[in-house]
Amino acid sequence: MLNIFSKWKQQLTDYIDVRIRLYKLSLIERTASVLSFFAFLFIALVIGSLILIFVGFLLAECFTRLCDSRIWGFFITSVIYLLLFWGIYASRKAIIRKFSDAFINILSEDDDEETTKKS
Repeated sequence: MLNIFSKWKQQLTDYIDVRIRLYKLSLIERTASVLSFFAFLFIALVIGSLILIFVGFLLAECFTRLCDSRIWGFFITSVIYLLLFWGIYASRKAIIRKFSDAFINILSEDDDEETTKKS
């Protein structure tokens, strides 16, 4: 009788150990997913910023040729950038919602797979 309880105790401790390891691996996977998402975002922001800078210089030079004035060329380009900034600022709630949805999807990715396997 005592042997059965010690066997159950061993199985229970093994089960708990496996569940703890599984939780740790899940946490590591989610953390890696979040960090890779932020690394991708950082790289995209750097490349996007560089593109915006060079497109800005291109637009400024084009408007300079059209207006025959360097000041007006850069001013028109600045107005375009201000309108772009205003548009992004006006839609900030939708942008924040998209990023938070992506973040939630990354964090709950495994939960969806587990529920579909159980069904």
